[in-house]
Amino acid sequence: MPLKNIKQKKSTALLNFDSFFEQFPSKIFKKRVTIINAGVESEDVYYLKKGYARAYGVSSEGEELTMVIFQPGDFFPLISTIMPAKIDHYIESLTEVEIIAVPRLKFIDFLRSRQDLVIDLAMRLTARFEGVLTRMEYLVFGTAAQKLASIIIILGDRFGEKKETGVYIKSPLTHKDLASLIGITRETTSLILSDFVKKNYIIFSSKHMVIKNLSGLKHVSLIEA
Repeated sequence: MPLKNIKQKKSTALLNFDSFFEQFPSKIFKKRVTIINAGVESEDVYYLKKGYARAYGVSSEGEELTMVIFQPGDFFPLISTIMPAKIDHYIESLTEVEIIAVPRLKFIDFLRSRQDLVIDLAMRLTARFEGVLTRMEYLVFGTAAQKLASIIIILGDRFGEKKETGVYIKSPLTHKDLASLIGITRETTSLILSDFVKKNYIIFSSKHMVIKNLSGLKHVSLIEA
């Protein structure tokens, strides 16, 4: 999986979505604040103007599983762009975030007036679905080290920025966050990350991960080189 998304410019579609959402007032949420609770039926579409957030579920044993990480330019929950629906997961800020909430019907009216952007929305839905399927595969197969190496590569592809030191993952993630992405314990995650650091596959810089040796991670991972 090539790191094809690194330092990509905003697409024309994304810029058009930006201009629509920015007509509405924004709200700041501090780090690690619940933006949407599970079980709520949302009538709004939320646009992430700044910062990073995640969607996660909680098992009956209280274990968290992160389903997706949002970055600037994303909007959620995607199901609310189509119909009113009860949200079965939580949305939490990973950093301080700036959010714009827009009534769903106004967003639908906007899409009706811009049929060219409907394709972009369909592509977002498809990509989100494909991402979930890939993650399901990693949750079922492989060792904990293989799962963790795989998710780090995926994070580098989605959030990576090429720098002299390596691929800098812009979304700050704790060991617990990484564990919740692949369904393993924080303690196991910490041990494996320590081993990856010793092997110089990754380093940490100001709470951000930097991929130093992509080939080394691929050798460990479930992703074909």
